[in-house]
Amino acid sequence: MIDIRPIKFANLKKSKKVEILSDKITVEYNDKKYVLKVVNKTAVLPYREGIILKEGTVVYFGKVKVDDKMIIDMPPVKLKQYIKVIKVNPIADGLNINTAQDIYYGPVEGYKGR
Repeated sequence: MIDIRPIKFANLKKSKKVEILSDKITVEYNDKKYVLKVVNKTAVLPYREGIILKEGTVVYFGKVKVDDKMIIDMPPVKLKQYIKVIKVNPIADGLNINTAQDIYYGPVEGYKGR
């Protein structure tokens, strides 16, 4: 899933809403170009279109609207893969008791070798 979310600006104001103005975006991976549909003006779900993207993918969003005021031409974004590792107790989990413990969340390189 590729999702666009509001962030804090340099002056510490937080934007309320961000949306992709185009109904499709371009993705480049392994010297191949793909055109993906935009869902709800904020997200792209490549797996629904049968495309699996990995680290190093370049995404071209085009124009993006921030807070219904500012339209910016977003530069290409290179994806970095993050993982979340949790530990669960299978017996308690079978009894609907949540025993999930976060072990790691971050870039894949940080988890390799553990």
